[in-house]
Amino acid sequence: MKTLKVLSTTALLLSASAFAADLETAPVSESAATPAADEIVVIRVNDEVITQADLQKIADMMLQHYQTLAQGAPISDEIKAQAFKMAEKNAIAEKLISIAVAGSDIVVTDEEVEANIAEIKTSIPAGMTFEAELAAQGMTLEDLKENIKTGMAARQLIESAKAGGTQAYIQSLRDSATIEYVKPQPAPV
Repeated sequence: MKTLKVLSTTALLLSASAFAADLETAPVSESAATPAADEIVVIRVNDEVITQADLQKIADMMLQHYQTLAQGAPISDEIKAQAFKMAEKNAIAEKLISIAVAGSDIVVTDEEVEANIAEIKTSIPAGMTFEAELAAQGMTLEDLKENIKTGMAARQLIESAKAGGTQAYIQSLRDSATIEYVKPQPAPV
């Protein structure tokens, strides 16, 4: 359900801007004996971490969408690599936005979140339930509420930044962030 991917959608839109296009990415290597993907930190944005699992989840969403558009045609290794590079850019953009939202005075009320959930519930296809759709997305109701709240705040932040110049704001996010690519360490033997 696309409406459940509020913050990811915001990050995807932002990544299309010059900000994401300018980001330099370094290869992320994988260890032969790896711990769980959700424990492997591959990128740090200030004090926030992005794990291998975070990147894989974003890349998988992109590849699933691509496969739908390609009507089930096989996905080449080149397309998979491009999806992973975009996942890196999107994850960084998402973290930068999240950090900026946390430092802002934007408030999203519970009533606004509930109204958004009510709207989502009306878009559920006949024969499906809201709870089943949440489960299919691997989300709980609390996860959804947090995603909606963060996404709404991110949109407000981006909209308010447009008044002062979106590119200048995006550049300031980039300039104030420390982005570090982490080479995963092999697991102890």
